[in-house]
Amino acid sequence: MNPGRSGSAYLQHLLVSAEGVVGEHEHLPTMTGEHLFAVEQQERSASIASRRVKAEAVASALAMAPDAVAYADTSNMFIKTFADVIVEAFEPSRLRVLHLRRDTIAVAKSFRELGCYTERNVVSRPWMFDPLAPTSLAATYCRVDAANPTEMIVGYLVETELQAARFRSENPEVLVHDVWLEQLQAEPDVLSMLGTLGLSPTAETSSIIGERHNTKVQPKTEAATTAEPDFADRVVDVLQRFVAAGAPVAALLPN
Repeated sequence: MNPGRSGSAYLQHLLVSAEGVVGEHEHLPTMTGEHLFAVEQQERSASIASRRVKAEAVASALAMAPDAVAYADTSNMFIKTFADVIVEAFEPSRLRVLHLRRDTIAVAKSFRELGCYTERNVVSRPWMFDPLAPTSLAATYCRVDAANPTEMIVGYLVETELQAARFRSENPEVLVHDVWLEQLQAEPDVLSMLGTLGLSPTAETSSIIGERHNTKVQPKTEAATTAEPDFADRVVDVLQRFVAAGAPVAALLPN
């Protein structure tokens, strides 16, 4: 569970470096576009039949790797478009969910530099939940300004946090582990995480700890968007509005 720009590609490398783990970062089908738009506009039950394609793909990947001990996919779309179909398809005791977090200002700034929620970046729309959509959880607390990209970005981050909280509440039988990107830069923390998941590290695991997997350098250059000098303050202001309205998202506020 993560909004993107949180180190999920790096996390995937760590996971598949463990013994017997298969899978890919954002494995096909990506569950973006039509699947996202469907859950934005209607209750999830209305589109669950078409979204089961993801569960079928996971089952197929496992069938093709009979000796695997685990399948991992660090897609940020999990919490937005296919968490429910995975829980429906697999025994809850077989599932482990990582709630991956990164410093909120850093995540928001990355989205801002990518030009998200502006005309400079229409590519991101098929995978970023609209915080003003009919089914938005964030909108039940605060309405953000659709013309203000910083407010929309914060609304999106709040939305993913609320969806993660809903997942925990609706699926108490599924084990959820909190992981901070900043804590995955040292070997003891990485080994602890793998141990919690019942996974065994390999020599490759140690060799990739601390590696950077930033795939958005070129898109940021093309978007040519710069965060405002007071960007961090703006982000905090919007977050505080949500917290004041009762949204359980205080964890997003910078320490």
